[in-house]
Amino acid sequence: MPCAAIYLRVSTAEQAEKGYSLPAQAEACREAAKTRGVTAIEEYKDEGYSGEFIDRPAMNRLREDIKNTKYTYVICYDPDRLARNLSHQLLVTEEIEKSGAKLQFVSVAFDQSPEGKLFYAIRGAIAEFEKEKIRQRTCLGKRRKALQGKLIFNDSPFGYAYNAERCNYIIIEHEAATIRLFFDLIIKNHYGVRSLAYELKALGITNRSGRRFSGPVLYKMLTNEMYAGTKWAFKTLYKTIDQHKVRSVRRDKSEWIPISVPAIVTVTEFDQVQTILQKNKKFSRRNTIHPYLLRNIIKCSACGYSMTGTKITSKGKDFFYYVCTSKNEKRPCTNRYIPSDFLDDAAWRLFSGILTAEEPLGMTATTPTPQYHTYIEQQKTKQATILAWLSDGLIDIEPAQLALQKLAKETASLNTLLNLPPPLIGKLSPPVAATTFEQKRTLFLHFGFEVFAFKNPAGATSFYIQQGPWRL
Repeated sequence: MPCAAIYLRVSTAEQAEKGYSLPAQAEACREAAKTRGVTAIEEYKDEGYSGEFIDRPAMNRLREDIKNTKYTYVICYDPDRLARNLSHQLLVTEEIEKSGAKLQFVSVAFDQSPEGKLFYAIRGAIAEFEKEKIRQRTCLGKRRKALQGKLIFNDSPFGYAYNAERCNYIIIEHEAATIRLFFDLIIKNHYGVRSLAYELKALGITNRSGRRFSGPVLYKMLTNEMYAGTKWAFKTLYKTIDQHKVRSVRRDKSEWIPISVPAIVTVTEFDQVQTILQKNKKFSRRNTIHPYLLRNIIKCSACGYSMTGTKITSKGKDFFYYVCTSKNEKRPCTNRYIPSDFLDDAAWRLFSGILTAEEPLGMTATTPTPQYHTYIEQQKTKQATILAWLSDGLIDIEPAQLALQKLAKETASLNTLLNLPPPLIGKLSPPVAATTFEQKRTLFLHFGFEVFAFKNPAGATSFYIQQGPWRL
């Protein structure tokens, strides 16, 4: 007795399309099965799943079942219901044919002759090509609109309403007054976002939905340049990488497009708040369990990148170290793990000597190590190689963008070391009167010094304290 498997799929965006609703597909496929004398039917339904990806619950179940169930037919309304990607279409088609079943479509005739398979492949390739062209035209249209100074989407930010005719925002005055209060409280009281959130809660100030402003939301608003009159378009590239999963990638700043919007605060006020927030970030202990004295002010003297505190547990005992961030980012660096307690104590003894000395203690002007220049040249070579691969079609644009952005970040870090600020001039004050961790850390941050450290493979640790081009 002939039996058939019917595969049905609809994505969220297509639910309203004529002929693509699940009931319409099911009815058409059942009718096609009846004309072939099929009485036993098993349905596989994927509702709300994109055909761009092959990983779908019902599709996975169908592919598994055809290995063990002898279906006479596998019926689908249209090839793009089966999959939108040509390689996926061909893969599923091959699996169905190997099982001994015949693949049938309702909307188009398909036979398993060489000519039929060729037509099927060509049709799939054209559909995939058209989808990509539509995507490119949509992107170019949005870019052209942004270059004309128009917003490409309305994200309904607090403080603004959207003017559809001008494709821009207009200020909602009572909400704008609340935003100005945020900035005023930060500037006058040097609040952190958590303190600001508590203050707003005490004042009874809420958002549009009547809920209080959380710290992360406040930070996002306070660092949004839109409130100072500039909204950036094309800052982020969004790439769908799986069913209902999107990855965002920050574009290089050269690709950003500025759009002027009505300002709620001045540029000066915005910049003041950014400075205060950055300062608070350095002073804050956050959720750090172990007190790292040099947190946020220690850098690797080998590659110039920041070092971070880390804990390693061995035989039930915790050990704390400073480690170059190259370990996490998988960049080449020969610096090793440095015990944090040892380095904190040594750096403090040297730093306190600087503060208490009548004369500078052997502070000498330094020039950037030649190793920095070598690293920068290596980065330029890597960038040129990636661009050449991209031009020759050997690498896709998305991994190329990720690699180039990472290289740009590394180069910027090294260039910072090559263009250090002027040295600290004048007598250092206040005098040393620090005994607690907080007092010592406050003094380190007050003078703006940084610590550069390195531990070689032989286990020897060296470090120096630097402010501008002067170091001790």
